[in-house]
Amino acid sequence: MADHDHDHPDHDHDHDHDHDHETLDQTVAVADAGPARKKLSIEIPAERIADKLEENFKMIEQDATLPGFRRGRAPRRLIEKRFASELRDEAKNQIISESFQQALRENELQMIGEPEIPDVESLKLPDEGSFTFDVEVEVVPNFELPDLDGIEITKPIFEVADDQVTSELSRYQEMYGKMATVEAAAKDGDYLTGDVVIRSEDGETIQEQPGVTVGVPGKSRKFKGAVAGILVDDLGKTLVGKKAGDDVTLSTTGPKQHEVEAIREQPITIELAIRQVQRLNPMSMEELMTAAGLEDEAALRDMVRQQLDQRHQVDQQQAMQTQVTEVLLAKADMELPEGLTTRQAQRVLQKRATDLMYQGQSQQEIEDHLAELRQASAAEAQRELKMFFVLDRVARELDVQVDEAEVNGRVASLAAQSGRRPERMRQELTREGRLDGLFAQIRDEKAIAKLLEKAKITEMPADEWMKRQTGATPDDDAAASEDEDRPAAKKKTTKKTTKKKTTKSTTKKRPTRSKKKDSE
Repeated sequence: MADHDHDHPDHDHDHDHDHDHETLDQTVAVADAGPARKKLSIEIPAERIADKLEENFKMIEQDATLPGFRRGRAPRRLIEKRFASELRDEAKNQIISESFQQALRENELQMIGEPEIPDVESLKLPDEGSFTFDVEVEVVPNFELPDLDGIEITKPIFEVADDQVTSELSRYQEMYGKMATVEAAAKDGDYLTGDVVIRSEDGETIQEQPGVTVGVPGKSRKFKGAVAGILVDDLGKTLVGKKAGDDVTLSTTGPKQHEVEAIREQPITIELAIRQVQRLNPMSMEELMTAAGLEDEAALRDMVRQQLDQRHQVDQQQAMQTQVTEVLLAKADMELPEGLTTRQAQRVLQKRATDLMYQGQSQQEIEDHLAELRQASAAEAQRELKMFFVLDRVARELDVQVDEAEVNGRVASLAAQSGRRPERMRQELTREGRLDGLFAQIRDEKAIAKLLEKAKITEMPADEWMKRQTGATPDDDAAASEDEDRPAAKKKTTKKTTKKKTTKSTTKKRPTRSKKKDSE
């Protein structure tokens, strides 16, 4: 696994490996065609075309069957007449593929995604003379890494307070509580299960997602929540009071970074057919102690304190890692391919989901945060991709390797945090496409850890450090505490203004469906 590039975006590394390749006769001209984009003009001499046609003819000749002739015995002129078109098309495709791959190797270009060959279907091998074709490719951005030694870093020192232990116990009570279907109308904190249909402005169905769970966000989250991965303003206000059998229609604009192009920045309608309303019954403290195998609350609090201390160590490392990446991003000058941001939105989301899971966020918090990320500006998405390329380059420069045992250890850690078995967690990560993100997360951490070994580190109390990052004052703390249950997000100092989106909603009552519990 150490030799497998799990995470590079659509990046073919085959040309970096030491394989023996036959050098074919051709002429290649390379020109810039935009940011991190190259145009290759490739000319194939007539002799090579003739050799390829002859090679393909001999393969067909052995198996060709024509009326009146035994297999492999038909005259050449008849075979050429019968298979001329197929022979030339196959030879053209082979020449293009072989020549293109050789051009990448010889020019040391690391391709991203798929090559673009204008009018490839209309290209024909000439009867005489050379064959010329153009191909455009997006490539890994070319940039210089800054000096990696002596980066100045602040190390926040966390301490576990009693109120943090109490809050974490409450979180565990909710995490391990039981969901019960209720006949009552939905209220803040409830969960609705239903079927979602996303339609375009003209009513065409874009996506159907049965059995979706939607949380009812309250005031502490400004009533903002996600439906099928799309952030919706005032969702909580719309869903409060709804019951099983209700149909809710939400009109909004698709997020800028959505994986589905038909949704991206387009007017859409989200239809939610509510099947059931579920309410969380938190686990009692006594039940929590029994589940943990402890006899009294003091022992439980000690256990939680230790877990929080371990989490703070993770927070400390992530805070230092963030500072390192910020320095690298500020000093690494690169241009990203124009089409890359859109194509890589899914990978960015997968990696962020893995990061949040490792931080101990609940599934609902993760989904809400991913919905917020989909709404991010193109500049923020490009920043994520720039960070990817920088850390990828650093890992290569420092020869960072990740083995199977490290991945398994991280899977086990995630499983323990979420109360699942490691094998089930691995299956879930694989099914959701997050295992690659886990590999990238470990590799990035190891690369940054090597940089931290050479960094100039100054310690600082965590509260003071956080206030410096956010510009908060002690008077702001009380106001900020209202948002404690919001999903964790990276703090940004850059201010931006965005046009406020409006979400319209309508509700219709359907005949209540069967009370039979859903198999999901």
